[in-house]
Amino acid sequence: MYSNTRVLIVDDNPSIRDDYRRILCPSASGMEELEQIEAVLFDEMRDHQSKFRPNFQTAFASQGEQAESLARAAIEQGVPFAVAIVDVRMPPGIDGVETVKRLWRVQSDLQIILCTAYSDYSWQEIVEELGASHRLVVLKKPFDPIEVLQLCQAMCIKWVAEREMACRQIDLQSRLMQTSLRAEKMAGELYQERGFRAELHQKRSDAEIIDVMSGLASSIAHDFNNALTIIQGHLSSALLTPSGMVATLPMEQMLEAAERASLLSRQMMALTSEVEVPADMHIFNALPVITKQVEMMGRVLKEKVRIDLYYSDCEHFIYASESLLTRLLNLLVIRGQEYASRGGNLSITLVSQSSLANQSGQQMMIHVSFDLAPGAEDAKPEQEIAERLLSAVKLAESLGGELKINVSTNRSCVFSLALPEADPKQPQEAMQRVATARNIVSSIEKQLIFMVVDDEKSICDILGYILTSQGHKVLKAQSAMEAWTLWQANRDGIDMVISDIYLPDGLTGFDLAGYLRASAPELPIIYMSGYQPAMITGGEELTVGVNYLTKPFDVLDLLNVVTRTLEKGAVNSAPTAKPLQTTLASKTPSSTSIPQLQSL
Repeated sequence: MYSNTRVLIVDDNPSIRDDYRRILCPSASGMEELEQIEAVLFDEMRDHQSKFRPNFQTAFASQGEQAESLARAAIEQGVPFAVAIVDVRMPPGIDGVETVKRLWRVQSDLQIILCTAYSDYSWQEIVEELGASHRLVVLKKPFDPIEVLQLCQAMCIKWVAEREMACRQIDLQSRLMQTSLRAEKMAGELYQERGFRAELHQKRSDAEIIDVMSGLASSIAHDFNNALTIIQGHLSSALLTPSGMVATLPMEQMLEAAERASLLSRQMMALTSEVEVPADMHIFNALPVITKQVEMMGRVLKEKVRIDLYYSDCEHFIYASESLLTRLLNLLVIRGQEYASRGGNLSITLVSQSSLANQSGQQMMIHVSFDLAPGAEDAKPEQEIAERLLSAVKLAESLGGELKINVSTNRSCVFSLALPEADPKQPQEAMQRVATARNIVSSIEKQLIFMVVDDEKSICDILGYILTSQGHKVLKAQSAMEAWTLWQANRDGIDMVISDIYLPDGLTGFDLAGYLRASAPELPIIYMSGYQPAMITGGEELTVGVNYLTKPFDVLDLLNVVTRTLEKGAVNSAPTAKPLQTTLASKTPSSTSIPQLQSL
């Protein structure tokens, strides 16, 4: 058990201090010869008394200021006093009442024995000055030694009891806080469990949806392989065809197959709303996109529902992108088959009608209708379906359209998607603008020197072929190191750089651009990659069609970006040129300047 028998005695009279010392610390006060004889004669009695006498540790002060200093020093050393015996009158310094005030400011739990022989303060005055405190007792002089001994012993035990009670209170508060935190955690877990169960209930058919997605992915891969087969077949034929007959090969079929493969890759990204599909907005005929996608989903979902598509032979031009339209159609069909009867029919009707908002405009209407599965009508699923199709509603609104959900009393459900139709002449005007861009490139009288950097040799070759056919010179490099070597040899002649972002030697196109622009700040640079701009970090801002080409791209995309770059001049936001030796420190121990790149 913890104990504290430290006593601070404050009295200006030296003889009184000696009395306190003999009472509280007889072993330290010095025994006279008679006392030593008594100790021998009555040793047994003294041993019995020592069992009940605490071993007090005393400190003495003659003035209140000195007592305050001793108390503060004891607190700093971690050995506080338990009891202070304070005389009321201690000239010439502060009196005992003021001393008690200061001692309590230093140590609030100090037990005080206020000792006085005069009527300087009445009890009422003491209470008014010090307050009614259970830590204060008054000892009148002259006092009996046993009174001092008993008071000190009792007050020391009381100080320890209060300290232990305070520690237990802190421990209880800590436990209460821990219990409260555990209760809050348990409440949070219960709340999460309730949310999880609600989400589990809402997504009871997620496993089936995953199967649908997997089937769509497999179907897309199948069509993708078909497109690659067309391209590979024609190219293989070109290798076996005499040079004079190469021009007769069906190049249009190869270009169409390549465009189909590009569309399939965007459809793969459109399978999930977690992937941000770039909005390559343009005017196109939605009918072939819808028919191909419905045909694909019909193959995938043939075990669950039968999908029928009804449409007329008229074309439906809209301003959107194939990937966004595909995603929107996927959401409608997948949610429809989720609530439809297994083995039932899911009908998709494509019509054109006048817009109610604008009488002069037309709308393309896609109606997805089906019968609810048995039991679904009891759950009143209209609100639930609307929540599940929230992403489709927002996607339709982003395209300037509207999605409505209607559940009738006869258990039939219809998703009605309305998208504004566009003028079919606008795509021709857009193609004319691209052709104009191509003519601008080919009509430049000065021969330009391009440096193309890509780790794929075939890409360097095809870009070189395109630009060379326009009358320009092309330097090719398959790594940043090789590009740097070409730059040092031709830095005064290179007019533009077209670089892949991810290169094989540990550097990126952004790093290469920083090194090149260290000596040519106005050098135009076009970046290219198979990733979307939002997935690329660590360089300048990329804008598709301005300073960035997304693979795959065709000749017109390339010429259009080159034209814009030439018209604009230098790229506005150039990356800061970093010291070359910092990036290449792991490649060479002595990289100290840019010219040393040649020696690597």
